[in-house]
Amino acid sequence: MFYPLAKPCIAKEEEDAVLKVLRSGILSIGPKIKEFEKNFAKKIGTKYACAVSSGTAGLHLSMIAAGISKGDEVITTPFSFVASANSIQYVGARPMFVDIDPLTYNIDPDKIEQKITKRTKAILVVHIFGQSVDMDPIIKIAKKHNLKIIEDACESICATYKGKNVGTFGESAVFAFYPNKQLTTGEGGMIITNKKEIYEKCCSLRNQGRASNMKWLDHQYLGYNYRMDEMSAAIGVEQLKKIENTIKERARIASLYQKHLGAYRGIVQVPHISSNCIHTWFVYVVKLLNFKIDRDEVIDKLEKKGIYTKPYLPSIHLFSFYKKQYRYNKGDFPVSENVSKSSLALPFYIGLKEKDIKNICKILIQVIGSCRKNNMANKKPKVVLIGGTGFIGSHLAQKLWNKNESSLVVVHKSKQDHSKKLPGVIFKRINLKRSCAQFESVVKDADYIVILTQPNKFIIQNIIKSLYRANSLKKIVYLSSILVYPESKNKVSEKTKIGPKGEYEQTKVYEETILSEFARKKNKKLCIARPVNIYGNTEDKGIIGKIFSSACSNNPFTIYGTGEQKRDYIYIDDVIDFIEYLIFFNQKKNIEVFNLGTSEAINVKNLIKLISEITGIRIKIKNAKQRNEKKNIVSDSSRILKLSSKNIQNNLKNGLKRTSGVYANL
Repeated sequence: MFYPLAKPCIAKEEEDAVLKVLRSGILSIGPKIKEFEKNFAKKIGTKYACAVSSGTAGLHLSMIAAGISKGDEVITTPFSFVASANSIQYVGARPMFVDIDPLTYNIDPDKIEQKITKRTKAILVVHIFGQSVDMDPIIKIAKKHNLKIIEDACESICATYKGKNVGTFGESAVFAFYPNKQLTTGEGGMIITNKKEIYEKCCSLRNQGRASNMKWLDHQYLGYNYRMDEMSAAIGVEQLKKIENTIKERARIASLYQKHLGAYRGIVQVPHISSNCIHTWFVYVVKLLNFKIDRDEVIDKLEKKGIYTKPYLPSIHLFSFYKKQYRYNKGDFPVSENVSKSSLALPFYIGLKEKDIKNICKILIQVIGSCRKNNMANKKPKVVLIGGTGFIGSHLAQKLWNKNESSLVVVHKSKQDHSKKLPGVIFKRINLKRSCAQFESVVKDADYIVILTQPNKFIIQNIIKSLYRANSLKKIVYLSSILVYPESKNKVSEKTKIGPKGEYEQTKVYEETILSEFARKKNKKLCIARPVNIYGNTEDKGIIGKIFSSACSNNPFTIYGTGEQKRDYIYIDDVIDFIEYLIFFNQKKNIEVFNLGTSEAINVKNLIKLISEITGIRIKIKNAKQRNEKKNIVSDSSRILKLSSKNIQNNLKNGLKRTSGVYANL
């Protein structure tokens, strides 16, 4: 068994084309270059294309053509192949790095403006791994500050953003054709533009500065030998003919990886596909979520098993040259550094079959599991999650598993085998409506109990009976709901009097009450968490899920009443962060209550508008008469925010962006 990292897809057509060129005697500056350039420009949708010897050469010439020079600054990303930043330095300018989006790994548009100075002349966007940068806000920023946009599309041929090809947003763009790319010429690159003056200057610069109307002994510019040869161009012509099929096949292979790694999303972060983009898959990169696992150890172990992988990509600002030149340090661009430290590219090339991908994924998870065992400490606190395979419980189990700081037992009623998802975690299938003895054996030596079950008086009574046998118990964390408060137009806090009407909410109050009685009687710590409306990376059935579904199916979303009802939403990752904090924080009082929310209300109409902006789809609205529905209230969560010193990492807009990724039809 041997799986290389990448292989070019070269067929008889390419071989015949190269032989034909060799036999013609015209090996450079010939008709194949012009044919390749003409066909490429037509394919991408620009007026001009200039073939060069590499993507790096193309970026260099684009900088010169844009008038970037000594003392200028160019905004770009630290998470890229080094050529993007180097090309800026070739002309004497300085690359000004901006950190990346933690999901797409592209430059984060929200962080660009703070890096703009009087010296800033351009933004060099890098469409990473085959997926477009979020271009709309970047175009807006560029217009506002009168900056040029140059696109490094070396990894993203035929990728689109809102239906438009990458490479058509800036004044010029560059593609590259290294053997592992979607289209290869061996070595080579292409500059595309709609501006004749840029095209003519690049054509001159690639050929030692010679203009097309000059004799070969006269040179208009200080130029370079950046020409593409005829053999490479001949390969490019043939590769371009089948680029659509190539991209389709690469997408199929990527979808198989997504399928077979889908069950392990708490162990590895698979590539995120933005809803308004077509991804053309240069590489398939996963990120290890357990920060204590040594990524390089995983790579070494995979290689011994015949699976070749590679770190993708190192952060440029931590290269020796850049650290010395600009005094960069670790921590300057934390998102980029985090991805660089924990990501690896898996074997990815045409010819991989589903059985190969299934085998690669299986061995990857086994290797990660073995590395985790090697890193385990001696005695760790035992945490028991009751109801740990549901929406919230599964996320929490994954996070605790990734941190590797506790011995984890998950109690659940699901028939599904969850043990493969989290190697080393003990899963116990127990019917808590009936069984106490089996559960007692689980909790007797537990340090922390987290109760995440749906409200049920019989279950909570059996849990409490068993807790009397939990001799090592330090704390109980109980997941309640913001709905224990009566309906209110105003914000509520932990001091607000509870008193709901519905059966679900009343059962939650009952469970809070008898757990509190147990905590007082046994002098145990109890922490009650009351989250607001939780949404996240799942096709949930709540209002957010329904709005996304309406967008997917192009059906109108029904608004009951005026649509002015205000609601508070919190992303699942933030809820998990808070619950994890509540498990281990040093609780002084025996009983503590915390509301978990953002305290930022949004009405239904504005929520629809926001989701429409994110998806790029106009969502139709259908008004209906008011029906009996629970009006969620806005929670004041200032206590936990202040106590934990945590910020809400995923605000509503960013959380919705992540949620949109699961709605594949968008």
